[in-house]
Amino acid sequence: MSKEKELTAFEELAKSMPENFEINDSDREHLEDEVRQLMMENIRAKITIQPLIEKQGTPNTFRNSSGSLYEYLVDNQICINCPGRLSQCPKKRTGYQLYPVYDKDRDEIKTELRECQLQHEKEVAISLIDPCYTSREAVYRKQDHLLATLRRGDNAKKMHDTAEVVIHALKLSQNFDKEKMYKGYHLRSINSQTLDRDVMMAITYIYTKAGLKVGYVNCFNFFAALVDKDWLVQDEAKRVYQKMCKVPVLMLENLNTLPNVNDEILITYLFGLLTERRKAGKITYCTTSTSVKVATLIYAKLKNLSCVKEAQDLAEAIFEEKDIKDFDLR
Repeated sequence: MSKEKELTAFEELAKSMPENFEINDSDREHLEDEVRQLMMENIRAKITIQPLIEKQGTPNTFRNSSGSLYEYLVDNQICINCPGRLSQCPKKRTGYQLYPVYDKDRDEIKTELRECQLQHEKEVAISLIDPCYTSREAVYRKQDHLLATLRRGDNAKKMHDTAEVVIHALKLSQNFDKEKMYKGYHLRSINSQTLDRDVMMAITYIYTKAGLKVGYVNCFNFFAALVDKDWLVQDEAKRVYQKMCKVPVLMLENLNTLPNVNDEILITYLFGLLTERRKAGKITYCTTSTSVKVATLIYAKLKNLSCVKEAQDLAEAIFEEKDIKDFDLR
């Protein structure tokens, strides 16, 4: 993770000053008094700072560090009043906080930019989305917005179907047994073009937040890669397929929009995927931009093949139909 630092107010001020600029004694004393007052008001920050001064520093350390200490204490005060959502963080560098470290060579306490707890949890969670045919940041943003909407007022009642899917995923993720057979949902939003997809993104994050690996695959892009003219692209798609078969939770976006591919591809990778997911009992979700049941869609895709009835039965065993009739209140 990058340790790039924000351009602080002190650094901006320093840029405009001549090289021989020094703060006068009166202003320095005022700044030191401010730092002492902030430390008295923030005991946890004081506990962090004091050992650096008393055990590692010298009698001049505090005076040398008053600017960076003030900067750290102001930043820390923002974190104390954290709203609990990264999207509401008022900092320019969302999700990062200043941390004091002692620089022995300069005998001063400097600040480093480090991830906050919320940012760390987010990074760990989205790293578990693999394979991923969408932006991991988009997954985080969609779930944050959707869950915040459900928590507001009586929206959970107004968006009952959405809340039901989310609560089901929350309960399942907390008691997930990788050896157990699970049935997922075919999500269909009746009154919104995007709600089903965004619900699937939200439950993707819920599962990864619980420590489970989740595959998120756009079906058109995946099948298009299997027949791409570039054999490197094909090989990567085949590696993705192996992950799709094994990942504990799989999300299939727009299962109905497959490109024109030959029967061998359909048998190997569509029928094969359904077979492997069912055999392993892995939980699978999908969305489609149609009101047709997923078993009917599978039948239409494989209607000319001998495995069509078996594939239709597999789809019925893997997916439960879930209509989301809610109006989108976001």
